[in-house]
This record gives sequence, C-alpha cells and structure tokens, in this order.
Amino acid sequence: MYKNLRKRTINKAEGFTIIEVLIVLAIAGLIMLIVFLAVPALQRNSRNNGRRNDVGRMGSAVSEYAANNNGSLPANGLAFAGLVLNSGNMSQYDPNVDLMYATDAQAVIPQATAPRVRLVTAAKCGAAGVTVTGTSRQSALQYQLESSGNHTNVCQDV
Repeated sequence: MYKNLRKRTINKAEGFTIIEVLIVLAIAGLIMLIVFLAVPALQRNSRNNGRRNDVGRMGSAVSEYAANNNGSLPANGLAFAGLVLNSGNMSQYDPNVDLMYATDAQAVIPQATAPRVRLVTAAKCGAAGVTVTGTSRQSALQYQLESSGNHTNVCQDV
C-alpha cells in the first residue's frame, strides 16, 4: 500500500496552479491596500495629538507668565514666541510663521501648508470660535488640526 501511494505522488505534477497564485496575489493586494489607506490617517492623528499636547504646554506657559507678571499677558508676538520656544521641546514651530499673536479675535487663522497657533488676548472660546471679552486677563489659543485635505480651527481657553 505504501508503494502505491508513493508511486501516485511521484507521477503527479508538483507546483501551484495559476488560480492558487492569483488568489494569493489578490489577498496580498487587499492587505497592502488596507495598510496604505490606514497609515496616512494614523500619521495625521499622531501629529494632531502632538499638536494638542504642544498647545497645552503653550497654554501652561502663558498662564505661568501671567501669574508671574501680575496677570498681564505677553505684550507682543515676539514675547509670545520667546515664551513658547523656551517652554520645552517646541523647536518645530517657526516663530515667524507658525506662532501668531493677536489683540482681537479675527475670524480664522489664515490657511497654510502647516497648521499654525495663535494667541488671542482679551478673548475666550465660544461656540462660533474666538470671541472678544474686553478683559485683558483672559486669552485663548486658537490652533489648527489636520483633517483629510485641509485644516480645522480649534480653540482652547488659557
């Protein structure tokens, strides 16, 4: 019986059929498609989480500055940029492009290729974005998060 089984397997042609190869390639293609669709979204979410953490540190730095200076906020964009760049690992922000300073609540941050952060003094976050309060001790950080294809404005009170 062993001899008959052995003869049968030796005479049979070995290898894969074209259908089997095509099925394996189709499954590999689907896996690659899923990976290529998921990776950019994961990277974008990672950058957004990092930006939220950075804005939280910026807000803490501004609050600490106000506490140490009798409630007054940074006087201009240069002071704000210096405060941010000295508050930790923020070297990825270009003070001339990414960090903005405003004394009034402008409607939106200008769209750019890289998301920006803006400190708005005498303002707070509201349903329609940043609103002017008239109180110099309040401020808001307005920043942009990436979404698919564009940026979304987000506000955080300081």
